[in-house]
Amino acid sequence: MSVGGQLKKRLAEERQSVLMRPSSGKVALILGGADCVEKDRVAALALFTPDCVVCINESGRDYPEYFDHWVSMHPNKAPTTVGLEGWVKERRKLGRPDAGRLWIPQHRQPPPGLQMMVSRAPSWGGSSGLLACVVVVVALNCRGVLAGCPMQKDRAHYFDKRIWAEADRYRPSWIRYMPQIKGRIKSMSGWTQEMLGAPTAAWLNGESRAA
Repeated sequence: MSVGGQLKKRLAEERQSVLMRPSSGKVALILGGADCVEKDRVAALALFTPDCVVCINESGRDYPEYFDHWVSMHPNKAPTTVGLEGWVKERRKLGRPDAGRLWIPQHRQPPPGLQMMVSRAPSWGGSSGLLACVVVVVALNCRGVLAGCPMQKDRAHYFDKRIWAEADRYRPSWIRYMPQIKGRIKSMSGWTQEMLGAPTAAWLNGESRAA
């Protein structure tokens, strides 16, 4: 079998394993970087108490308390980002506690010298937001609620107020893997809410018909 054929087979097996795997029943709050993250976070916490908190990129630098998982497609410094390598150092300068674990794509090298637990997760593309969904659904076997991850090009990041014009280019990966996360992931806003639905009381309570 060719390398391409082997890759397609592995992806098919991975998708099937996700679809067949029952959720643990726990629900994670996943914090993104859009300018609506605080509004979404407050609204989400009015609905449920998360079993764990998952932060994406800069939201992990700025989260004021301890949190469980920090996810990024960008583990190391690059021309356009300081990455986890820089964000962790900035968080420490602010006197905030380290996250429980860092998560990076399986093909990337971990940030050097941070002395933190680092795990890898399958990369499905689709930005760090989709990687966070992979961590929640595949690695943690939980369900999750996205806050501040609308995936809309007319929304800005909360930390620089620039419109994220690249949002649309990541949508094909989200659409491709929608069958693996739909029913396991909900969203508080934007295009991801249109595609995945908002969390309801029935879904949060784990009722099987509320997917």
